[in-house]
Amino acid sequence: MNYILKNKLTDVGDPFEGEKKSNANEDFHQTYRPPDTQTIRLPDTQDIPPPLFSLYEADINAHIPTKPHENNECMFKLSQVLKTVERENNRKLTQYEIRQIFDYWASRAHHHFRTELTYEDYFAEFWRIFDATKCCHDESPLKEAFERAKQAPLPPGHERIESDEIKLLASFCYQLSLITGGTFFITAKDAAKLFTQVGTRQMNTRLGYLAREEIGVLKRFEKGRPGKASVYEYIGTEQPLKHQNSKTEES
Repeated sequence: MNYILKNKLTDVGDPFEGEKKSNANEDFHQTYRPPDTQTIRLPDTQDIPPPLFSLYEADINAHIPTKPHENNECMFKLSQVLKTVERENNRKLTQYEIRQIFDYWASRAHHHFRTELTYEDYFAEFWRIFDATKCCHDESPLKEAFERAKQAPLPPGHERIESDEIKLLASFCYQLSLITGGTFFITAKDAAKLFTQVGTRQMNTRLGYLAREEIGVLKRFEKGRPGKASVYEYIGTEQPLKHQNSKTEES
């Protein structure tokens, strides 16, 4: 009977097969290994941010989402706070420090996480946004780009555009790409706040126009949605595949 039971249990298989068996002596000499911060979620009991970020606790807490579809916008603004920490400490944050502050933020924001995404999905997105963020939270890249655009020469590719108003928008996008070092985030709503004569709907149309393949001034990598800005790159220096500016073709 015992033999039969033993065989039955063996048929199930050892769920820990391949792992090193341990005994009391080996466990005594085992060294402590901290959790893998890349895959294990930390407890939701972080009452205060890590010491490095304590001076910015209010700024960090200001970017906790309060409703659905705010996660990406809040992560971008949180990333700007982290860039300020880097500037003030004159060094880059480590992966561990980035994860620390993400865990602090996520312990308060997870109620608005989408159920089809994992905790690690959100950390991966946060890390991507952090890498793409170039300005600190006390700086305004949009305002700076707008002021530069009004004074700088016309940007590369401006000859593909007819109206001065849209040329200025192209110049704004070009200056923003210089500030951010490449790709940049922008919503029609935020752009319309600077171009006060243009409504959000019209601004959305203009940005889409610049991103058309035939115009070839912007390239949109990711289309925005509520609470998440579109991601663009300025490509006006490249030759568009097909340009249909009638005035240019006639001249």
